[in-house]
Amino acid sequence: MVFKGRLSSPYKLRSNAFMNRIYFLFFYFFYSSVGFAVYEGKVINTKESSFVGQIIMEDINMSCSAILIRDNLVLTAMHCVHELMKDQKIHKMGRRVGAGGERREAFRYVFLNGREDDQYLPQKTLKITFRLACDDNDKLLEHTFRVAPRIVFTPYFEYNKHEVKIDFVILQIEDTTKNVSRCYKPEPIELANKLPKELPKESYIIGWGWKSESDTTLDKREGYNIGEIIVNESDPVHLFFSGAHPSCSGDSGGPMFFANDKSKLIGIMSGIEHFNKPDPEAGGICYPLLKEGEKNRVILVPTFKRWIDEMKIILPNP
Repeated sequence: MVFKGRLSSPYKLRSNAFMNRIYFLFFYFFYSSVGFAVYEGKVINTKESSFVGQIIMEDINMSCSAILIRDNLVLTAMHCVHELMKDQKIHKMGRRVGAGGERREAFRYVFLNGREDDQYLPQKTLKITFRLACDDNDKLLEHTFRVAPRIVFTPYFEYNKHEVKIDFVILQIEDTTKNVSRCYKPEPIELANKLPKELPKESYIIGWGWKSESDTTLDKREGYNIGEIIVNESDPVHLFFSGAHPSCSGDSGGPMFFANDKSKLIGIMSGIEHFNKPDPEAGGICYPLLKEGEKNRVILVPTFKRWIDEMKIILPNP
């Protein structure tokens, strides 16, 4: 399906051969509002949550959020980069022994353009920017890193336009945030081991999203007390929250925390779950209110912590 018309956004569609391959991603991203931000949320101090970066995909005029988990590794939502992987050859990284002696794939990955040789990677395809405070007056300096050509993802990944199962991916940046100078360095976030037995009453999310449908200003915002947390014991992959806090385009891949422990990453923003609607009609760019039968969906980090920790050991660190 091809989107026609104009978006009141800094990310405008451009017509070229490459764009023909990613129209679906634009339609899915903007019109099903798979992306999170707090509508008119509080802009937070840049030194706070320095591990939250912004992914810039200049070739396709799109933005998402990223979560720094090691000096050269970030987590984000898979749907943010999925279309960049289209028609690329999938590489498998050996097999590792799992529980009960079961042998399973450690991970899968692609080299963009199907080539390991970095010179064939488009220079503007994928970058990650951390906007850091450089003094006590919050004077900002942007640090931008190119993403290495390899995109790493779990072998359990499932994705199609109607359903998102495991909507997260690990990206490597070519340099390391350790080399940032003259500013407060981005600090990686710790992953939560498990959910508490009694879920806290207050939670919050952070993301680089639009302020509203009419205001496409991109700032790092947060929202507290996002709503009742829903745990489905038959679904160990996701958390849901039912609060009517609206979401806007721009912040898929952003973090979710419990307010009583801001040092632990609980979830990764994924999308809107349309319960009892097998093929939901697309909504607007922002969701001022959730509709009946809709819940906000978050990828549950503790479920994948062991796998992510393995990747932090296996993947090279410059």
